[in-house]
Amino acid sequence: MSSATLPRESIEGARLEGFCRKPLKELPVKRSYTNRLLYQTELDHNVNGKILKELPAETVLIEKNAFHFLDDRVICDKAVATSLKRNRRSTKVKEGVTGTHGATVWNFQSQTNILVTTAHRALEDAQKKRKITTNPK
Repeated sequence: MSSATLPRESIEGARLEGFCRKPLKELPVKRSYTNRLLYQTELDHNVNGKILKELPAETVLIEKNAFHFLDDRVICDKAVATSLKRNRRSTKVKEGVTGTHGATVWNFQSQTNILVTTAHRALEDAQKKRKITTNPK
């Protein structure tokens, strides 16, 4: 079980589920290196997802170096989900999923890749660089 937490790391599976704090946002269609149409969706704020069903061994991956085994996870602040089929996903808004906030719970039912664009660690480092103090001397 691996975790994709750094930028440019990704997971890919036949079925993925997870949640994020903001509603899903459609991005423009693009073509892959194998010339297939890819449908992109932006996942924003506290993205957390995992693979529920692995891809068959002979399947060509959307992203070449993706983690693609059962229970591999993605944990980040912002990600892009790339899918081969447009309407093969479901979403629900639930309250209290992340402890204190509501979240959009999503489920992709076709081959999908989730690529990390912004890691949580990047946000923590930015706060340290600014050296925010609440009690100045």
